[in-house]
Amino acid sequence: MLLKKIIYVGGLAFSIGLSTNVIADKADLFRVANVGPQGVLNLRAAPSSTAKVVLELPRNTRWIVKRQSNNVHGRSQVRGWQKIHWNNHEGWVDVSYLEYDPEATTIKQARMSCLQGNPKLPACCGYPRQNFSGKRYPIRVHDVQKVASGQSLNMRKQAGRNAEMIATIPHDAVGIVKLHVAPVKNGSSVWEKVRWNGQNGWVNSYYLNFDPELSKSREHLREICS
Repeated sequence: MLLKKIIYVGGLAFSIGLSTNVIADKADLFRVANVGPQGVLNLRAAPSSTAKVVLELPRNTRWIVKRQSNNVHGRSQVRGWQKIHWNNHEGWVDVSYLEYDPEATTIKQARMSCLQGNPKLPACCGYPRQNFSGKRYPIRVHDVQKVASGQSLNMRKQAGRNAEMIATIPHDAVGIVKLHVAPVKNGSSVWEKVRWNGQNGWVNSYYLNFDPELSKSREHLREICS
């Protein structure tokens, strides 16, 4: 079924759930901030530093929705625990690691206006309109596999486990697009260049699982919208 899962277009995530299932108390969207290049932001099951880690949010995570934004657990609105929703997950994060994301907020508002206008092709709301005359390669979309719950798949600058880490991909991430670049063998591992969450990098192919349904949906979306 078209758009069954989250679809990543133009480097940004457009989730149907963002407009139909997730009801935020404000229209603003947020992103992870103040996290170093090798760091992640822990999404926890409860507002406590000792609570179970539900997910490691990558340092470049965007499209975060605050839930109950006026109800921060802690000393103040800028020092405490904030409940959030991101990528079908809910949990608590240290609010000092969130900052307002004006670009994502503007895109969301435009998409909501498009949906409210009841267009003939609502699935195309937010899809980047562009004239493309080059060769179109098949879209091959993957999920993460064989990564424990709460852990992450490392995206690296080059192919190899010792290369610089540039991003982390959650254990249940979808919408990872394999780029049309030849795979690289490094030792006993094969590395693929991919795009996820607006960033390009290399990941160990052992942790990628091809998703034919989402690939077909992305191909169809490109056909009808671009």
